[in-house]
This record gives sequence, C-alpha cells and structure tokens, in this order.
Amino acid sequence: MQLNLSRDRQCKWGINLIVLSVLFGMLSPVQAKSGHSGHSGHGAGYGVSAPCHEPLMRCAKTMTAHTTKEGRIWFAWAVKKSLYVNYSDDVGSTYSPPVLVNPEEETIAARGENRPKIATDAKGNVYVSWVKKLPQKWTANIRFAWSADAGKHFSTPVTVNNDNEVTSHSFNEMVVSEEGVVTLAWLDGRHKKRAKSPGKVIGTSIYSARFLPTKEPIDNLRNIHQLNTSCVCCRLALTLNAAEEPVLMWRHIFEGGIRDHGMAVLTQEPLIADVHRVSFENWKIDGCPHKGPTLARQGKRLHMSWFSDSNVSPGLFYGHTDDEGVTVRALLNVAAKNTFPAHPDLSVSRKGSVQLVWTEFDGALHHVKWMESEKGTSWSSVDTVASFPGSADYPFLVQHPSGSYLLWHKPGEPVALILLAGSSEVQGSNL
Repeated sequence: MQLNLSRDRQCKWGINLIVLSVLFGMLSPVQAKSGHSGHSGHGAGYGVSAPCHEPLMRCAKTMTAHTTKEGRIWFAWAVKKSLYVNYSDDVGSTYSPPVLVNPEEETIAARGENRPKIATDAKGNVYVSWVKKLPQKWTANIRFAWSADAGKHFSTPVTVNNDNEVTSHSFNEMVVSEEGVVTLAWLDGRHKKRAKSPGKVIGTSIYSARFLPTKEPIDNLRNIHQLNTSCVCCRLALTLNAAEEPVLMWRHIFEGGIRDHGMAVLTQEPLIADVHRVSFENWKIDGCPHKGPTLARQGKRLHMSWFSDSNVSPGLFYGHTDDEGVTVRALLNVAAKNTFPAHPDLSVSRKGSVQLVWTEFDGALHHVKWMESEKGTSWSSVDTVASFPGSADYPFLVQHPSGSYLLWHKPGEPVALILLAGSSEVQGSNL
C-alpha cells in the first residue's frame, strides 16, 4: 500500500511527489457507523495487527508522542507484553535505544483510542500511563510509572485505580504540569459492578487521580469519583487551563440517551457539581461510537473537536470556550457525515496557531485533512494532506520548535514525521 501527498500540497509547500508506505488509517464506512457497547480494556478494535514482535517502533500497533519545549520528541509504544519509550532529538532522523518500562510482562491495551500516554515536566522527568488488560473479558487496570533520570530508568509500575476489583478501568488520559503534578483520568466500572441491577446502570463512571511523584509515594493513590453516565468506550480529552487546573471533555449520556459532550474542571472532591454541555447535536444512540473528542488550550481559550452522527446535525464539529464550557462559541461543522470524518486531533503550534487534523473516506481512499486558524474564529481552507488505501494508526499532530508535524505510523513500516508547513522534509527511520 502507498500514500500519495496531494498535488496541491506539493505546490503549496514545495514538496516533490513523494510516495510513502501508509502509516496511519481509519475505519471502513461500516465500522465508522457501527456503535456497540464497549468495556474496559477494549479499544476501538479497528487497528491492524503488528507484523513483528521485536522491540522496534515499526512493530508497535500504536504510537504516542510528546514534545518538550526544547524539541525532544518522546514516544511511547508497546510490542507484545512490553511497553517502551524512546526519543528523537532530530525530528525523527534518528532515535535513542528503546527503554523498557515494565520489567514484568503484562498485556497492554494499544488499539485505536485506548493507548499508552507519555508526558514530561520542566525538569525533564518522564511520565508514562497505560492500561493493563486482565484475563477476564472487558476488565483492566490503569498503570503508571515515571523516570527521574530523563528516561534512562523507570520506577516500578503501580496500579492507579485503588478498588482492587476485577472490572473495567480504561481509556486513560494524562496531563502533567511544568512542576510535575500528574493528573490521570479514566473510565471506571466499579460502581456498575457493585450495583444490585448493573444492567440498569447507564454508561460508566469517570475517576481521576492527582499527585506529585517527586514528593509523595505513588503506591496507594487517592481516587476521585468525578461523575457518572459517561459513554463506555470513547476516549477522554484532558488538558490544563490557564490556572493549571485539569479540564476534562468526554462523551456524556444526557437525559433520554443523548450522547453529546460534557466539560468540567476536575476537582479533588467527589462528584463534580458543574458539568457543562458543550455539544448540542442530540445524538441518540444505544451504543458507543468509539469516537472521543479532542481538546487543546491556547491562552484562556479551549479548542474542541468531536464527531456526531445525529439525525439533526451529523458530521465533524469544532467549537471553543473561554470559560471552561459555560459558553461555547464559533461552532463549525467541519466535515459532513457522508465524508465519514473520524478521529480529530487538535493542537496549538509553537507560533500560536490552532491546527486540526482528521481523516475522511470516499469509498475507495482515505484522506488526511488539515486546517489552521489564528484563534479559532476563522479558518484556512481545508487542505488534503494525503490520500491512501488501507488502514493503520490514527493521525496526530506533533508541535516542534522547527514546525508542525504529522505523526504517521503503520505497523511494520518506519515511523515518520511529516512537516506540515514551510519545508519539504519527511523524516523517518528504520526503527
């Protein structure tokens, strides 16, 4: 399979005709439309199987990246029952040797929207979180480890959820402040398991943990029950606001089975009082779409994007809020339902612009779409970055001092970082 960069893109950024191996993909139309009940340890399920089992990046099913202020790009990826991290200091031309995070083998969730996460703080400490799948169907635990020596060694992994129950804990999200305060949020099924009539419990709960690994023990972390009635298998979106408070966006199950989105500032007290509805398509579906939102901060502004398949207003959407979801502005239907838009990723560039990338499908080829805005009030025209057949990992933006990059990954092929503006470079390696 091959990927072709669009001719418009070649002209706009001076890119010669480049043909690459496909490095990410999306769902078929049938998969994109099907919603079904999901559970812990269950990702979107539409990835492709890794064709090799060596501790090499190309053998991983999913790839997660995080960039430091200085420009080091960290990666977290799993092969078989091992989780690895490594980094690149030259935007993907070369990579450091992989470092094993979990000394004891465990089954790691790394499919679709359920994948390992990685972050750093201002001092260079490295933090990793992932989901450990358990033998029982739809059960898992949230795991965490960190490194105090710039990723050379990692602490003994710990289980974050403290209920000691064999139930669903999944779709972990992690954000780390400059000072090293870690916030984890995840979908949690402990209340449904404890209920006298679990079949009548709608959706699942969201739990969080907030802690400072450099100053406190992490072997028995306090869990905060944030809310109930979340969709059971859509990824969460988590970021810090201007006050460095964690802000969460998720697909909520509102009255009448409506699965639109909620937003709230996470607190250290149980059961959030202020849940704000931030999407209004009134999508009623008895199942999980496997399509969670994305969230990015620009000053005090939070940018959001999400998918809906409602009868009233379907498609991919954008909006922003300056007050953590109390009011939502600049609502935009980015892509129509008939283009099968999926898996958006929002990010703010080093130059301060907000960027959105997503995938579409025309019945034969998948297309990578990209657009940019100064503040989210008006946008550039939509650019087709590339078109390709087949399937692979989802698209993600990587912001670097040298520019904005698209992270491409297809199991079995070299990882690549494609510069979106101002250069014709396509960086990759044989790892």
